Amino acid sequence: MNDPSASARLCPICAEPARLALRKEANVCCADYFEGCRQFPADVGAVDVLECAACGFAWMPALHAWDGARLHSEIYNGDYTLCDPHFLEIRPQKLAAWLAPLCAGRSLLDYGGGAGRLAELLRGFGVAAESYDPFFDASTPPDHTFDLVTAFEVIEHVGAQNRLFAALAALLKPGASLIVSTLLKPMRLEGDHWYSCARNGHISFHSAASLAQTLTQAGLAFISLSDELHVAAREHTALTPWKTATPIQISGQPGFQTAPPWRDFIPA
Repeated sequence: MNDPSASARLCPICAEPARLALRKEANVCCADYFEGCRQFPADVGAVDVLECAACGFAWMPALHAWDGARLHSEIYNGDYTLCDPHFLEIRPQKLAAWLAPLCAGRSLLDYGGGAGRLAELLRGFGVAAESYDPFFDASTPPDHTFDLVTAFEVIEHVGAQNRLFAALAALLKPGASLIVSTLLKPMRLEGDHWYSCARNGHISFHSAASLAQTLTQAGLAFISLSDELHVAAREHTALTPWKTATPIQISGQPGFQTAPPWRDFIPA
């Protein structure tokens, strides 16, 4: 499953050389770390996680090279909810309850919103919310801008980070804010990294430094409300109201850990 080419070992964020940080069985998923056992018992081969020494960005070069058809066939298929059981209902409900009072009177786009459940719930709170997911369905991209754009648990699923953030920035009205969630990694990985799971489609992992560089390249300033929740905007003044916002926990804290050969889980 790995791409040995030299170009695949240059950081997609800063073009500096990378090291092999982790080699992980591709059928291990994030839910395993919460359930304490493999959801997909069959081994299908290892995938490499490379890490940039300069900015700390980590990624899976092999899966960055997959096209949409292969991703849908091998990752985002009928078994995907085993990897992320909160994807369909639990997470949208939590996020809607958190967001609704923060975006009253604003237009909102939930980018990468799957079947659109979060936007549906927000409309129930009276928010003018829309959903667009270029990977999940064939809906038409929005042709207008928004007061608030959200991308929850999207960033880690995308290979072309600079292109993604440029697209997100283009959807912002003047003075608008962008809320993204992705769990930041330390500058250097040591041992396993539970968030790095190919079966979940998690293929890109930011450090604080690499996220800052990526957002700067997109013309955005940002603040982090937590290690997984981040707010960006073109104007620094648009970030001020968010500095006092209470962050919501999205990913949760896994109760188990594991290591090669990826079979035995012990309490974390």
